[in-house]
Amino acid sequence: MSTLSSMEAYKKRWREAEIFLVLADSLSYIKALLRFQSKDVYELSAAAMTDRMGFSLEPFRRISGDFSLGWRSCCLKAVYPVSREAYSVILEAGSVLGQMDLESQLQRLSVLEDRLRSRGEALTKELRPLKKLYLCLGAFFGLMIIITLI
Repeated sequence: MSTLSSMEAYKKRWREAEIFLVLADSLSYIKALLRFQSKDVYELSAAAMTDRMGFSLEPFRRISGDFSLGWRSCCLKAVYPVSREAYSVILEAGSVLGQMDLESQLQRLSVLEDRLRSRGEALTKELRPLKKLYLCLGAFFGLMIIITLI
């Protein structure tokens, strides 16, 4: 029973690592759009927040009205259920968009992107050895069941 709960915890942590990397890529794309196309915050959100790795970031593509309230609502729907830490970082990114001059926005978004990427990579590195362990445990218990049935 504890092996199953450990495996579920592992999957949850792996999913969390993935959302950090997906959001870091999205911030990178937002920076590129800001620097080279000077899009407004609504266009940035719609273009950069795409569904990847099974994460639905659809709400970000439909923000209308007050951008900061819409961004907060989208973060709550799409990011908070997966990772509270990623939620706080991406929420901060929304407050940066459209609030400062271009260079300040790009600089702050770079810092947030680096935070997301380093956290995602650290989680991935931490979880890699556990993946092999769980695969071996699964094979071992599967063989034990087969031997018991024979």
